[in-house]
Amino acid sequence: LDDITPFQQLTPEIMKSDAHLFAPRPAYRFRRISAPMGYPDDQSLGQNPPEGASINYYLREAPEKDVKIIILDEKGDKIRTLKGTKKAGINKIWWNLRDEPSQDVKLRTSPIGSPWVKVGPKGWRALRGSGSPIRILRAPGTYTVKLLVGEKELTQKLEVRKDPNSAGTLEDIQSQLNLLQKIRKNLKTLVDMINTIELVRSQIYG
Repeated sequence: LDDITPFQQLTPEIMKSDAHLFAPRPAYRFRRISAPMGYPDDQSLGQNPPEGASINYYLREAPEKDVKIIILDEKGDKIRTLKGTKKAGINKIWWNLRDEPSQDVKLRTSPIGSPWVKVGPKGWRALRGSGSPIRILRAPGTYTVKLLVGEKELTQKLEVRKDPNSAGTLEDIQSQLNLLQKIRKNLKTLVDMINTIELVRSQIYG
């Protein structure tokens, strides 16, 4: 077991409730230095849990509607929405300490002179060579985890700690985060412009 905190906190009163969000243990903002090493047929080889924060909650019965977990920063701004599992009993999901992925460029027309390049069943095609979306790793601090089950809303605080092996200071990390957020904002402006142009082009060509 990689996280037994829900079993440590579980009580008969919790088991009688419709839903309960367990207080999460502190999470570490680890920065990988080198790739993990292993040997074939190593009997001592194990699998580490995912990096990030372990979020556990209890449901007395499986709800009809979806379960959502919302992560808020210290200012109360929403930075990530996760879809939770909805089975009866203790459920676990992981937050990788990153915010929502950046917006995709959606090309809604075929390239000029290449009508065989189709937009696909979604009505758009991805920009070739655009790379992976930007997912910013959040800084250490205190976050709020909000569990939404139907009309019920539960919250807990989550402490994200700095990697103890990292030489960077909290000020360094915050400066890096501020720069990445500026880059992401500029990227969103560009993507919004391209998507608007593509939407107009699709209407003209259609």
